[in-house]
Amino acid sequence: MLLVEDSSDYATLVQRWLQDRTDKRSAFTLNWADTLESGLRRLAAGGLDVILLDLGLPDSDGAATFAAVRDHCGSTPVIVLSGADNEPLALEMIQEGAADYLVKTSCTEDLLRRALRYAVARGQASGEAERAEKRSRIISIAGCKGGTGTTTFACCLAADLRFVSEGQVLLADLDLVGRSVEFVTGVTPQYTLRDAFLNFDVLDQDMWSSIVTQNRGGPDILTAPPFPFDKSFDAADIHRLFRKIHRYYDWIVLDVGRLDPFALSVAEWSNEVMLVTTQSLASLSDCKQTVKLMRDQGRALESMSLIVNRKESLKEIPEKELQNMFGAPVRGWLPSAAFELHEALLQSRLPSASGAYRQAVTRVARRLGGLPEEKPGRLRSQLSSIAGRFRGRPHLPEASNQ
Repeated sequence: MLLVEDSSDYATLVQRWLQDRTDKRSAFTLNWADTLESGLRRLAAGGLDVILLDLGLPDSDGAATFAAVRDHCGSTPVIVLSGADNEPLALEMIQEGAADYLVKTSCTEDLLRRALRYAVARGQASGEAERAEKRSRIISIAGCKGGTGTTTFACCLAADLRFVSEGQVLLADLDLVGRSVEFVTGVTPQYTLRDAFLNFDVLDQDMWSSIVTQNRGGPDILTAPPFPFDKSFDAADIHRLFRKIHRYYDWIVLDVGRLDPFALSVAEWSNEVMLVTTQSLASLSDCKQTVKLMRDQGRALESMSLIVNRKESLKEIPEKELQNMFGAPVRGWLPSAAFELHEALLQSRLPSASGAYRQAVTRVARRLGGLPEEKPGRLRSQLSSIAGRFRGRPHLPEASNQ
């Protein structure tokens, strides 16, 4: 168990309670953190069955303490520990997902042990139910530097995942400054991310379907709010939203733009982070620093990968050399296809499915889906109209590859 508590005396008392008896059913190994920051670091390391959390810490207080831990603990149960017998706060914590609420002044050894055992049992049952439930795979697409083609790749990957996996796919624009998904795809959304937050308390599947821009045969699209955007939501709010709607999809592709602190917080709960880089020295340098930063924050190398965009006419760096340089695998290489991409953007649609750029993205999509490579020369004409099949828009002809 993890005890997040700033009082060394109380931590010693809890440790004694857990060690004084030989009841194997309630034997716990205690990990102690005295600040929220150190508690979150221990939480990121994993291997915990239950968390005992004091709300009043040197670097956080009250409901905000619980919200921070809840957004990082996954299915690990959290028992709130408070110095105050505050019934309204206790009810709020339980409604927000706490497994239990204990008051220090009335907590006893038997009460604590019983609460821990029950929380672990409920957490195991909940975890089994969660594993049985359909869960989406969330992929964050981030640019190591501006101008690497992050949004174009994210939009094409979402479209191709929809085709090759035949599953439900969501493309979400979380680059709240760039807001490029709307431009690249050519959609005209009626609602945006902001509307999802405004209706969060009553957001069921029917309402969600009316908020996203639905694309016949392609991914659903959730666009960023208009600029200047409403700053009343943060990365934790984004996490709560996607925890609520993830079961509607097999895949969720997030365009997070450049990896600023907001994007890094989003990337923490993604299954995989794809870093888009070019072969320029500036982009590769930023990419190396980004990989190091994410590793320092606990991101495993196997959940990171590189997408190399050959947009510059530079000497190609061998894949093995790139992998040795960054440690992360190269998921795909994107060809220099300036004319193909330019024509697509002029017509407000995705690049042609039969062009070199989309074929490279499709190979990435097939690898993600665990599918074999397509046979060379096979044209995927079924995808040719995806870019124009957004609801309410006429189908636009594909750009010429001549």
